[in-house]
Amino acid sequence: MVDINELFKVCCNDRKRSLTHQSVTFYKKYSIDLVLKLFILLLNSFGRRSTMNSSYFMFSNEIKNSSMEKNLHDTRVLFEQNQLSTFKLEFFTFSRKGHYKIGILKPILIASVFFLRFILTLLISLHRIESLNDKIMNLLVTTFLVYTKSLNLDNAKIYLMTDHHFYSTILAYIYKERSVVLQHGLVQDKSFYLPIRAGRFYAWGVESKRILGEDPRVEVVGTYKFDSIKNRISTEVYSSKYDILFCISSLEREVVKCKIDILYKMCERYGYNLKVKCHQGSMFKLDYWKDTYKMHNIDFYQEELLQDISFDIAFSEDSTCIIDLLVMKKPTILFDRSDGYFRAYKDIMPHGNTEKEIEDCFLKIDTYNFDSVIDQMSKQELNSFECIILQKEMKTLNEY
Repeated sequence: MVDINELFKVCCNDRKRSLTHQSVTFYKKYSIDLVLKLFILLLNSFGRRSTMNSSYFMFSNEIKNSSMEKNLHDTRVLFEQNQLSTFKLEFFTFSRKGHYKIGILKPILIASVFFLRFILTLLISLHRIESLNDKIMNLLVTTFLVYTKSLNLDNAKIYLMTDHHFYSTILAYIYKERSVVLQHGLVQDKSFYLPIRAGRFYAWGVESKRILGEDPRVEVVGTYKFDSIKNRISTEVYSSKYDILFCISSLEREVVKCKIDILYKMCERYGYNLKVKCHQGSMFKLDYWKDTYKMHNIDFYQEELLQDISFDIAFSEDSTCIIDLLVMKKPTILFDRSDGYFRAYKDIMPHGNTEKEIEDCFLKIDTYNFDSVIDQMSKQELNSFECIILQKEMKTLNEY
């Protein structure tokens, strides 16, 4: 039995935590974003030509995050390529594909009734604005619970981007024994991962398992997220004149500018070329950096994938980007403080944070044993580049 009061409290706490990391608008303060997600889900999920099988894998696509989406998508595609039945809960894009022509009327009716209830809740509670959000969230929880009961989830395995987001929290809570969370990034902030609410957490490597406290629900399985990069690893021999790529992750403009200045100065001094890869979600527009350095010989990139940029050596701040570089087997130097996530590798990974330290890295580039660094980090972080999720599921199905 589901304890509705406890589930409601858990969902509210997760919501508050997630909003502490972003600016809170009226749209999010009163959960309008969650209302629209459920409205789209209802439209997409009813009146379909075919129903779900009694044994299948359900993927919940709740969060608009390119890294998470790719992780979930690549896993689902591989399952389908191996004839495993999958179904996706889509919270963002409405599609009539798969509906009966007349069947489209049913989801419109159901979603409209839900939206009408939301509007009535809004109007009734306007005189008590302090309780409005609680009433809206209570409506969302109860509506989503009714929706999940309409699905044939008796034997389904539920794959989640996280178990710390509103609807994913509900799925992990009520289907605990059959829910799985796919690790989507480095475990830098444990509040995004703990407590584990799903039945299992599929970790990239042993380092993630260690950080999460060696919880028995955490299984080291690797990830399919980087397969597209692995398939395009360059076989080029390093040239005598390196192309240096700097990968930005900092949010402070002055910090970034200082680092670019240092690297440009070193490249000019030692005859290297500098390229800069801005984070795709950066708050700084690419044109800003191009204008700032229009008198310098620097190539800037933002939307391009790392594997589509030609470079020999990378300097990167402390971020998940280093894992991408690791998969590409690119020699990488950490340009950041040594007390971040990658501090565990400070004895083997070249690093620096001051101009003097970075110059020392340039002077020693030809002496670093990058192959040893890549080998050790891949074992710790990515299960030696091996992912066994598909094998685990195929084995489980064959046992029945």
